[in-house]
Amino acid sequence: MSNTFFLHIFILLLVGNVNSLPSDETAQAILQHNVDELKQTVVGLTQEVEELKHPKVVAFLAELGGNYFVPTYGQTLIYSQVHLNTGHGYSEYQGIFTAPVSGIYYFNVAVTASESSSNGMHVKIKRNADEVGFLSFESPMSRWVKRSDAIIIHLNANDKVMSQVTYLKGRPQIATSQIMKMYSYFSGFLISKD
Repeated sequence: MSNTFFLHIFILLLVGNVNSLPSDETAQAILQHNVDELKQTVVGLTQEVEELKHPKVVAFLAELGGNYFVPTYGQTLIYSQVHLNTGHGYSEYQGIFTAPVSGIYYFNVAVTASESSSNGMHVKIKRNADEVGFLSFESPMSRWVKRSDAIIIHLNANDKVMSQVTYLKGRPQIATSQIMKMYSYFSGFLISKD
């Protein structure tokens, strides 16, 4: 049973005890005032608990930190430099966003990578196991290029969104924030809660 249930029982018992006290009107008025304040406190705490369970604002922005690196096939990209994580949906240790509430979400994934005729890479944005977005790095010219994809999707509470390397050719490198900010990042926010 919830803690609020026990608090309500406590208040009812306290109210019953207030009514059974001797009829000293001043003592009864003071106790009744205290009970009313306790009721207001319980209502306020119950609202705060509900807001913590179901945040109104969910937003995050994280970028790849550290040195340039060569990814591995099947690797989930871990954006470890977190600039914003309101609602605590994003894990900088796993690179995965977990929806704290059901609703419509917006996501943007940007990756800067080397591409050439000998190097190529695909990065898929996934909701659980399903592909919902795609970035492709394949070019006959040797260059660094930044690609991004933005999506708007419905998530149920606890659905997961991540970006994963699903194809590799050669040894493409991914640029990080060591030299310049926002080379490669993952961001998203809740548009509307169910």
